[in-house]
Amino acid sequence: MELARQHGLQSRIPQLSISLPLYVRFILGLSLSMVILVADVLLLHPLSQPPANPFSAYADLLPGQMAVDLAARGFACREQNTGSTRYEQTRFSVFCTYRPPTGIFEHIAVMLSGDQAVTLVVFTVRDDRLVLGDLALLLGRPPIMAAGGDMMTFDWLDSEWSILANTRRGSFSYFMPLHRVTFIAA
Repeated sequence: MELARQHGLQSRIPQLSISLPLYVRFILGLSLSMVILVADVLLLHPLSQPPANPFSAYADLLPGQMAVDLAARGFACREQNTGSTRYEQTRFSVFCTYRPPTGIFEHIAVMLSGDQAVTLVVFTVRDDRLVLGDLALLLGRPPIMAAGGDMMTFDWLDSEWSILANTRRGSFSYFMPLHRVTFIAA
C-alpha cells in the first residue's frame, strides 16, 4: 500500500465507510449473539435424546426373572417368613439387599419367591438424581397418582408388573425428585 502511494497509484477498490447508529449496532450484536447461542445448542447438544434407562443394568432383577447369583453381585440375602394362615403352610421368601457404592441408586432390595423368581424390587434413589420426568419419558405419563401428606405415589400398571414411584415433595411437577421406585410382579 505504501509503495502504491509512492508511485502515485491509487487502489481501484472504493473504500466504503458506513457509520451505523448505536441502537442498530446493539441490535446486530444481540442478533449475532443469539445466532451463536442457537448454533451452540443445536450443534453441541443432541436433540431430543431420551435419558438412559437407569434400570437397564438391573434388567435381570425385574419381577418375573429367575434369580441370578445375587451374592456374586454384592447382595446380602436372608430367608424371611412371609406369613401363614390357618389354611396355608408357612411361606418363606428370600430378601436380598445391596448398597451400590456409586451410581444413581443408593440401595436396592430384591424379594424372591420360594421358586427363586423375583417378585419385588425396590430402588432407593441417591441424592435426587432421578426425577419424575425421567421416568415419564421411559414409561409414559403416570396414569394413577395418589397423594398423602408430603408423599406422592405414581403407579404405572403394566401387563408384567406394576411400577410405583414415590417422592417426598407435595406438589406435582415432572421435575420433582423421586425417592423410591418399586417394581412389583403382577
